[in-house]
Amino acid sequence: LPDPGLTEEERVALSVAARIVRLGGSHTGLAALLKLGGVERAAGLEPLGADLGAEPRVLGVLFDAVTSHRNVEILYRGESRSVSPYGLAHRRGHWYLVAGTDRGERVYRVDRIDEVEAVGESGAFRKPRGFDIRSVMREQPWEAGEDPAVEVTVRFDAEVGWWAARSLGMDEPEGELVVTIPVTNRSAFIGWLLTFGDAAEVLAPAEIRAEIRERVRSVLERLP
Repeated sequence: LPDPGLTEEERVALSVAARIVRLGGSHTGLAALLKLGGVERAAGLEPLGADLGAEPRVLGVLFDAVTSHRNVEILYRGESRSVSPYGLAHRRGHWYLVAGTDRGERVYRVDRIDEVEAVGESGAFRKPRGFDIRSVMREQPWEAGEDPAVEVTVRFDAEVGWWAARSLGMDEPEGELVVTIPVTNRSAFIGWLLTFGDAAEVLAPAEIRAEIRERVRSVLERLP
C-alpha cells in the first residue's frame, strides 16, 4: 500500500491503541506500525497494556459471576478464598476484582488468581448500597503502605506526561510533567515508575533514586 502520510501524532495514537491489548503476551499490530514509521516515541506507554490472552478463562468466569451475582471461590497466591464479586476494573495494565468478604471489601489482582470457580445460585448476594468501584480503586498502590512517608519529586517526559497525569488524577500538561508524590509504599511506587522506562526520572530525594538504581541493577544481574 502507498504511504498514508501519517503525522507524528497519528502514529503515536496508533501505537497506543496497539499497546492497549495483548493476546497471550504478544502485542497486536506493532509489526505493521514499524512499517508506517516506527513506534519509538510511544515506548514508554507500556502501562496501558492489558494482556487479555493471559487470563481469559479467569476473566470470563468473573465477568459472569459479577453479572449474575454468584459467589466465587478463588485460589489467590496459594490461599483458597470465598468472595462475592462486586465488580472488575482495569488499571495500569492489570485487571482487578473488587469483592466482598467476611472482612469487608477486598481488591484482588486478577493475574494473581490461579483458579476460580463460580459456586451457588445466581442472585446470592447484593452489592452494598452506593457501591462505586471507582471510589474503591481511587487509592494509589504507593499510598497504602507502612514505609516512612516521603515526598518524591518526579519528572515525566512530554510523551508520557499526559498518561502520568491521568494516573495521578491530575490535569494533563502541555509538555513534560514535574510532580511531587507522597509515598508510603516504596516498592509499589518504584514498580509503577519503572513502567515508564527512561521517560521518567526521580529528581528527589536521593534515597529513592538510589533504591531505583539498585532495583534496576538487581534485575540486570539476573539476566542471562
